[in-house]
Amino acid sequence: MDIRKLLLNQYSKGKRNFKGAKLRGIQLEQVELTGVDFTAADLSGANLSGTNLSGASLYKASVSGADFSGADLSGTDCRLANLTGTNLTKANLDGANLTETNLHGANLEGARLDGTDLSGANLSEARLNNMELCHACWSSDNPGCADLSRTDCSESQFCGENLQGVDFSRANLTGANFSRADLSGAILFEANLHFANLHRANLTGANLEQAELRRADLTNAILQDVNLRDADLWGARLMHANLQRTQPNTDSASLRRANFESADLTYANLQSADLTDAIFKSANLERANLRYANLAGVVSEETKLLNADITDVEPLGMQQFLDSQHATSVLYI
Repeated sequence: MDIRKLLLNQYSKGKRNFKGAKLRGIQLEQVELTGVDFTAADLSGANLSGTNLSGASLYKASVSGADFSGADLSGTDCRLANLTGTNLTKANLDGANLTETNLHGANLEGARLDGTDLSGANLSEARLNNMELCHACWSSDNPGCADLSRTDCSESQFCGENLQGVDFSRANLTGANFSRADLSGAILFEANLHFANLHRANLTGANLEQAELRRADLTNAILQDVNLRDADLWGARLMHANLQRTQPNTDSASLRRANFESADLTYANLQSADLTDAIFKSANLERANLRYANLAGVVSEETKLLNADITDVEPLGMQQFLDSQHATSVLYI
C-alpha cells in the first residue's frame, strides 16, 4: 500500500485528522497540507520540503531528522514536538508556536520567524545564521527560557527582541544585530560577539564572562551589574555605556580582568565597578565616571582620562592606575 497516495487521497476528500499516524520516512514534498492534524504523529525522517503546512498541528509529534526546507509552517502548533536535527532552512515559521519544542541540532539557516513563540524551546547546537526575526517570543512566565547555547547565529537579526534570560553560552553571534534588544539576565558565557551590534541593548545582570566582544558596538548599552570577567573587549565601542555596579556585594557583577584595550569608553558610567586587573591600554576614558571603582592592578598604559571623574576611588588602586606608564590628562571633576 502506498501510504503517500493514501494520505493525499484522504486529504483531498476532506480528512484532516491524522493524529498518531505512523509516517516515518514518508515523502510528502511540494504538496498542499494546510490545516492537517499530525498531533503525536511519527514523521521521523520524512521529506516535507516545500510543503504547505500552514495552520497545521504538530503538537507532541516526533519529527526528528525530517526535511522541512522551504516549507510553509506559518501558524503551526509545534508545542512539545521533537524536531531534533530537522532541516528548516528557509522555512516560513511566522506565527508558529514552538513552546518547549526540541530543536536541538536543527538547521534554521535563513528561516523566517516573525511573531514565532519560542518560549522554553531547546535550540542548543542549532544553526540559526541569517535568520529573519521580528517580534519573536523567547521567554514567558511559565516555561523556561530558550536554550540557544552553542548555536550559530552569525549575522542574525535580534533587533528589539525580548531575550531576557536566554542562554547563548558558547554561541557564535559574530556580526549579529542586538540593537535595542532586552538581554537582561541573558547567559553569554564564552559567546563570540565579534563585531556584534549591541547599540542601546539592555544587558543588565547578563553573564558575559570570557565572552569575545572585539570591536563590538556597545554604545548607549545598559551593562549594570553585568559579569564581564575575563571578557575581551579590544576595540569595542562603549560610548555612553552604563557599566555601573549597583549591587556591590554580588560577586557575579564583575569586570575583573576584562580587556578594554583600545576601547572607546567616552562618557561611560563605571561607578562602583569592580575593575580589578582590567586592561585599559590605549583606551579612551575621557569624561568617564569612575567614582568608587576598584582599580586595583589595572593596566592603563597610554589611557586617555581627560575630565574623567576618579574621585572617591580606593587610594591604592588609584595610585596604581596613575603610576601606569603614560596614563595621560587626569583631571578631577
